[in-house]
Amino acid sequence: RMYLGPFLLMRIVSLNVNHKSHPREIPVGLIRSLDQLKPDIFLLNEFVSGEQCQAEELIREFGYETALSEAVRRPSKGWCNQVLIASKFEFLALPMPIDPPTVSAGTNYLGIDISGITVTAVRAPMYRSASQWRDYWSWLAQQLKGDLVIGDLNVDPERLHRRDSVALECLGVSDWEFGGPEGEWSFKSTSGNTSKIDHVLVKNTLQLKQVRYVSEPFWSKYTDHAALVVDIATW
Repeated sequence: RMYLGPFLLMRIVSLNVNHKSHPREIPVGLIRSLDQLKPDIFLLNEFVSGEQCQAEELIREFGYETALSEAVRRPSKGWCNQVLIASKFEFLALPMPIDPPTVSAGTNYLGIDISGITVTAVRAPMYRSASQWRDYWSWLAQQLKGDLVIGDLNVDPERLHRRDSVALECLGVSDWEFGGPEGEWSFKSTSGNTSKIDHVLVKNTLQLKQVRYVSEPFWSKYTDHAALVVDIATW
């Protein structure tokens, strides 16, 4: 895939791996399952690197180049979650975001430039206070100047909770095409509660061809999320 002509086709897969701010081993079966979806790019969020993890080395064995957001350890609180991006094609990792409102806002953000297209991978931290949540989304909206945003946004447009509407207001979704994924949920808790919180947004010349959630074999063998699979075209 990915033809650098008047039409460009690209598949991106996003998965929250549920590390909960602690380094964990990435099973080879998880990477193999992602690879079987035939992505040009895949990303892992709520990910924490560490010696026992060795995820980047494993992913490179499958033929991908990788980039990883900053690792920051917080005293007595474990690590801040990170974002990892893997690509079959050469890319340029972009600078870290400016003036994040919290440390974890910065580590949960990673952008790359691939063939002139800016792809930004994000996981919105689960802030508990309304003021932190609004500060985060006000800041994030100023950072997102590229073509595509993907990841666990911790927002479900169908819920219409106040925290969901605040995020959408700050983001200005009229500026973006907000893909409505096929599938009933992207997150499922152990108690059976579900929500659609993993999303992709595009603008400029990008067009969403298909957006879907793929739960097997990811939930619940490897994580509490389904994979988000996105097919992109442009001209």
